[in-house]
Amino acid sequence: VPEIIEKAKKTTSSASAKAAELTHKSFSDLDDKKQRGLAKKTFLLLKKKGNSDTEILKAIEAELKEKDLFNDQVKELLVSLSGDSNNTRKEEENISDSAELFDMKKLNDIDDKVARGLSKKIYIKAKKDDKTSEEILVDIEGSLKASDKLSGNVLDIINNIRESL
Repeated sequence: VPEIIEKAKKTTSSASAKAAELTHKSFSDLDDKKQRGLAKKTFLLLKKKGNSDTEILKAIEAELKEKDLFNDQVKELLVSLSGDSNNTRKEEENISDSAELFDMKKLNDIDDKVARGLSKKIYIKAKKDDKTSEEILVDIEGSLKASDKLSGNVLDIINNIRESL
């Protein structure tokens, strides 16, 4: 009995955490290894394609039914995960629309190898820090100015990127 209570507590606490964001780890509560693997594989494949959380959950359900691995535990998990997925997806779309970064390939136009490498390094770090395109460009500009690599060519490229935002 204590084991069942502990498992119920874990499931409840992890389900509430998962309702906030759907990830491949959301399916870790599945006991069956085949179910868990298929769910995670399907999730990752569809997430890379940019499908919504709702579409992903429906596809996982279809995959599990097709492989005859669908049961009550899977049904409960999918229901609990689909609870807030619609709201989460709308928020993600709003965030991604406003935080769309310029393509790093635009920095390839910089002739100076050192300046180009430094710019890309700053871009990657700033992307990890969830900075906006404008903040990235300011960081690049400041860093290149400090290292005396900010030429007219580089400044023109940065301004062209700014205009395209």
